[in-house]
Amino acid sequence: MAKIRITKEPEVRKNEIIAAAEELFFTKGFEDTTVSDIVNKVGVAQGLFYYYFKSKTEVLDAVIECFGDNSISEFRLIANDEQLTAIQKLNNMFSSVLLTTFQREKIVHYMHQASNELLHYRLTHKFLDEMISIFVKIIEQGVREKVFDVSHPLETAEVLLTGIGYMPSIFKILPSDTEQFVNKLRAGFSVIEKALGAPKGSLRIDGLHNERPG
Repeated sequence: MAKIRITKEPEVRKNEIIAAAEELFFTKGFEDTTVSDIVNKVGVAQGLFYYYFKSKTEVLDAVIECFGDNSISEFRLIANDEQLTAIQKLNNMFSSVLLTTFQREKIVHYMHQASNELLHYRLTHKFLDEMISIFVKIIEQGVREKVFDVSHPLETAEVLLTGIGYMPSIFKILPSDTEQFVNKLRAGFSVIEKALGAPKGSLRIDGLHNERPG
């Protein structure tokens, strides 16, 4: 009996390839994943992969871009949650970033390597405006709640996020190097608190200590 071929919409198939690549990159690592691994996981011919992507690196770019889109969506949900204070919103965002960094350690590290500066710049530039608008909204809420002392929310958000976005040194340290990673996070919180005029120690990730999260 002839095998029935299932035809899917191009965008659906492309997203399947991206999803399979993401899972393999996060479990096996980018270097140890082959194009054959990706197409076998999806169950398609290798030629179809090259119809959508020129190389394994190009599908990695797509994975990272999806990662950025998903992060922005999550940050918007946090910023729009009327049940949270401004400080709670920032702490939830920090927790989300930290969790993602641990879960996708190899990909985050790859993105911030010197050889990938162009990729890092492109993604940072793409999402910076959206992140600034989200951050401004939270800063303005904090000013209304009298927990932040900021005269120029937009400019403050621009300075803080541009500095964070173009300072990849923290990501050159893998989260598995826990003590150094945690020290950099704590130093970052201290800088942000001072810039926002927030109470000392108010910006934190609960449970952050010198052990890797489980």
